[in-house]
Amino acid sequence: MARKRIGELLLEAGLITKEQLEIALKEQKKTGELLGSILYSLGFISLKDLYQALSVSYVDEGEKKDFDITSDIPEDIEHLVKQSRESLLGGKSVKTDVQATLPPLIRLVERIISNGIVKGATDVHIGPDMKGVRVRYRIDGQLQHGMHLPMDLLGPIISRIKIMGGMNIAETRIPQDGGTEFTYRDRKLDIRISTYPVLGGENAVLRILD
Repeated sequence: MARKRIGELLLEAGLITKEQLEIALKEQKKTGELLGSILYSLGFISLKDLYQALSVSYVDEGEKKDFDITSDIPEDIEHLVKQSRESLLGGKSVKTDVQATLPPLIRLVERIISNGIVKGATDVHIGPDMKGVRVRYRIDGQLQHGMHLPMDLLGPIISRIKIMGGMNIAETRIPQDGGTEFTYRDRKLDIRISTYPVLGGENAVLRILD
C-alpha cells in the first residue's frame, strides 16, 4: 500500500487548510525545497505537528517512494535503537524516563562513534532532516551517509553528547563546544564536540582526534 504524501496527511489531519497547501506547493515549485520545510517556514504548521505526521508516513515529493526509517540501520545498532525508544516511551515520570533511557542511549551513542572510528572517519555529524535523525561520517574529506534513526531519539542523543562534552544540556538556542576522551579497543582518542541549533532541533559534530 502506497504511503501518503506529507501534504495529504497534514490536510486530512486538519493541521493545514487546502489554501495553505496550495500556497506551499506553489512555493515548492519555485524553490525545490521539501514541502514540510516550506509549511513550517510559512508558519502554517508547528515542528511538533510536522514530525508527528512524518512519523506516520513520509514520501519525498521528488522521489515519491516509501521510506523505512530502520532500513539503513546496521543490525548491531538496531537493537539499541529499539531499547532506547522503549525506555523513552515506557516511563511514568520524567525522572524515571531519564534513568531508564541512559543505559541504552549511552551504548547507542558509543556505537555510533565506534562505527566512525572503524570506518576511519575524522568527523561524525548528527542532526535532523525530513526523514529522521541523520548520521553521517566524514571519510577522506567527504561526508558519507551512515544511517537514519527515528526522530524521537534526536533530543536524547544530543543531550547525551552534551553530557559527554561537559556542555549545558538545557541550552539549545546557541552553539556550544566541548570535548571528551573516548576509549575504543585500548585506543584513547580525544573528541571535540560542537552543537548548534538548526531547523528541527540541533546538530552535533564530533571530531575524532587520534
